[in-house]
Amino acid sequence: MFDLRPILRIPAVSHCYVLAAFVAFLPNVSHAGFAALEAERNASGGLGAMNPPAIARSAEGDSLVVFNSFKSDQLHVFANRIAANVLPTNVASNLLSAVQVDTSTDRAYNPDVGMAADGRAVIVWNAATDSGLNAIRGRRYTSAGMPEAGEFEIDPLGATSKWAPTVALAPNGNFTVAWIGYDVSGSGPAAVYARRYAANGAPLSDAVKVSGSELAGRNLKECDIAMDAAGNYAIVYSSGDGSDLPGVEDRIHFQLFGPTGIKKNAQALGGFDGNDPAIAMQADGRFRLTWTGFYDATEKAAGNFAILARAFDQNGVPVTSRVRVNLYDYSMQFSPDIAMASNGDYVISWTTHYQDGSETAVYAKRYYKSSLAAGPEFQLNTLTTGYQDATAVAMDADGDIVTAWTTSASVPGKTTVATRRYRGDANIGLGVTLTSTRAQVKPGETITYSATISNLRTPQSPTGVSSIDVGIGAAPRARIVIDLSPKGSITSAPKLNVPGICTQNAPQQYTCTLERPLRAGQKAQADFTIKAVDTGNLDIKAAVAADSYDSNTADNSKLVTVVVK
Repeated sequence: MFDLRPILRIPAVSHCYVLAAFVAFLPNVSHAGFAALEAERNASGGLGAMNPPAIARSAEGDSLVVFNSFKSDQLHVFANRIAANVLPTNVASNLLSAVQVDTSTDRAYNPDVGMAADGRAVIVWNAATDSGLNAIRGRRYTSAGMPEAGEFEIDPLGATSKWAPTVALAPNGNFTVAWIGYDVSGSGPAAVYARRYAANGAPLSDAVKVSGSELAGRNLKECDIAMDAAGNYAIVYSSGDGSDLPGVEDRIHFQLFGPTGIKKNAQALGGFDGNDPAIAMQADGRFRLTWTGFYDATEKAAGNFAILARAFDQNGVPVTSRVRVNLYDYSMQFSPDIAMASNGDYVISWTTHYQDGSETAVYAKRYYKSSLAAGPEFQLNTLTTGYQDATAVAMDADGDIVTAWTTSASVPGKTTVATRRYRGDANIGLGVTLTSTRAQVKPGETITYSATISNLRTPQSPTGVSSIDVGIGAAPRARIVIDLSPKGSITSAPKLNVPGICTQNAPQQYTCTLERPLRAGQKAQADFTIKAVDTGNLDIKAAVAADSYDSNTADNSKLVTVVVK
């Protein structure tokens, strides 16, 4: 069995054909709380990458990126788990390792991943079988990154080719897989199908046909799926007329389903021009679509593709007009992806031609739930030689994001997967107290202190789903830094009352980092003993921080002075 837990040595919605360092503020990002947490990192390790990556994220920020690579001359699916509290310095040379997901000898490719709010995940992919048909297989993982069972086949009774799998999970772990394929007879045009599963992998339905007469005479191209907190889901797909004639665009449709798989609409919705669709859905069922298309007649005449987006309510009714996401409008913008926070804020990422002076680059733009832009578009990649493309993006409950893309700039002569994490603008206030029972000691005596870090944000339950709401206001990589003046020494490493690790940075300094994000309203305590070594004033300082935005840092440090005489 392949264990995803040790990948980063820290204890412990998706796109169909692809599929969240120290703080440095990004250029061109004007919103105060939004910042990059690290430089881009190689997430494929020593492996190359084939096809675009896919990525998913839990409510508290644990992420899972999946991709294709060759191993022993065979194409396989690999996964890399990025814990919410991972430190860039925990991994040598900014390199992340990955483990193989598929276990059969069949060629495995075109993976996608979905993740429940608590971190449980499902990975799906195409498998080229000995019969020459393309099957779809999947594998389930626990929130700790352990496989729950071996790989399983989606719709094993339908002995026809299937491709472009996509998956979405509800908070309770139930999941739905959608794909493009032929009916059981293997005849007729391809259609979009879906099948529902319980959290334990048991099928809740047979394969159900999603698309209908709206595809008459048209060829399916892509699909994507998203799910809300109650298990309602939407599937979006695009089709072309097969002519590839100038001025003839692809078309996008979508279908809405209840938690039991019943269609909410008699006919497919949408029907507008575009391709490369991606969808994200918030907890209450409202959703956003993004796609590639021509913004106006001028861009169409010039052949300049744009990234477009629109907001819809729970019934699929548009609530905003169509908007252009990208500012740079030369040549092509393509392959968008979208992710959404619990409150409806969202982010869109895409690939652009020639914008940074190189072949291709990857950009993103954040929006509030009102569809008002939170700032201008910004570049994800820092390495600019060659090409960077096929971006994927995921977002946790509080709006922190993680991105992934393929790059030729990281390893000479090889395509790899890069990832990068960003802090959102959710304001999380931290506080610290430093307590002891003594204010005066003699040289050689010891005194015990307790440093307590508090997340001062009030717990909220806007969605009513606990596995989602615990991520709202959570402070990732919360830590306490303990400093002493030369008049004293710490006798041994501080001890945390919650899982975490305390490391010595200097002779009189320790940093204690929590293993898990500190949730709103929670506290954690580090106990340590000091030995007075000389007469005079002994200063003890405790400071707290996290990978989250804090607009009021006045409560982030505490200084206590002990008289030694």
